[in-house]
Amino acid sequence: MVCNNAGVGAGGKMEQIATADWDWVVGVNQMAIVYGVQAFLPHIKAHGEGGHFVTTASMAGILPMAMVGGPYAATKFAALAMSEVLREELAGSNISASVLCPGFVNTNIGNSARNRPDRFGSARDVAQLSEQEKAGQEMLNQMLKAGLNPRVVGELVLEAVQGDWPYIFTDQNFRGEVVKRYDNLLRGFDQSAQSHTLKAQQP
Repeated sequence: MVCNNAGVGAGGKMEQIATADWDWVVGVNQMAIVYGVQAFLPHIKAHGEGGHFVTTASMAGILPMAMVGGPYAATKFAALAMSEVLREELAGSNISASVLCPGFVNTNIGNSARNRPDRFGSARDVAQLSEQEKAGQEMLNQMLKAGLNPRVVGELVLEAVQGDWPYIFTDQNFRGEVVKRYDNLLRGFDQSAQSHTLKAQQP
């Protein structure tokens, strides 16, 4: 089993987030998945014993949240899509893929900047954040502290791999918001169906 679990975050508003922040978050949250698959999949295929990839996305990969920042949400959407593509590519083999979309888990991701390489520059200092951003960051850290024990998540992942679940969710409280999001997406199709522009193209 290969766990693509590296994750970092950079907060702030879209208009203020530095390019270096995007480069760092994309490099870890998105490109590390590519590196993991390309490094391990050939070996798993070669030994022929089968295997499983578990990619950690986030509920932010289904429900974009301003409080976690654009780079984090964007790369977690990418993680979800990459796992779905990988699973489809591996269909019919003895290798599979699942995506983990956890809610709040008691981890240190709120302090991920401690591992930020110098080539990406320094993250914005807390003193540079607006009061609203500071409050959002503090609220996020409190939610993480109150989150699920990582050991429980690990046991859930094992159960999911054994059952070959495509999606692994840790928090049923998000279900209603997911339904709401997809209802909004479907409403977009309804609106397009009534579009004067599109109707004018019909024979």
